[in-house]
Amino acid sequence: MKKTYLLILFLALIGNMVGCKDNNEPTLPLDGVWLEQSDRLDTIRFVRLDNGPYLSLDRGREIRNGEVLPKYGSGLYNYQIKGDSISLLNLSSSCSSCYKTYYFVIKGAELRIGDFYEKNSPNPQPLIFIKD
Repeated sequence: MKKTYLLILFLALIGNMVGCKDNNEPTLPLDGVWLEQSDRLDTIRFVRLDNGPYLSLDRGREIRNGEVLPKYGSGLYNYQIKGDSISLLNLSSSCSSCYKTYYFVIKGAELRIGDFYEKNSPNPQPLIFIKD
C-alpha cells in the first residue's frame, strides 16, 4: 500500500511539472487600443492568435511610388516582454529570429515604448501611448 501511495504521489508530481509551462506574458492590462499621445494617429493593439501573442501597429496609409501603402512600421510584430523591455520581431522581416529589444513600461493607462518604428529617428525617445 505504501508503494502504491508513493507511486501515485510521484506520478502526480511528474504530471504537474509536465502540465505547467512558462508564460513570459505579463499580467499587465495590455488589452484594448493604445493611442500615441503626441500626434494621436498611431495605434497599438495587443492580440492573441493561435500561434502566439502579437502587437499590431497601425500608422495609417501614405502614397509611395504612386501606390497607397501602409506607413513604414505598420504591421504585426511577435513580442516577448521581460521586465522593463519588449523584444519585437516584425513579421514582414526576412529574418525569423531577429528580435530587437526596446524599453517598455506600462503605468496605469500610459504605455512607454522605445521608438521601434523610427518615428523620431534623429533623437529617438520612448514613445508614449495612452489607453483609448
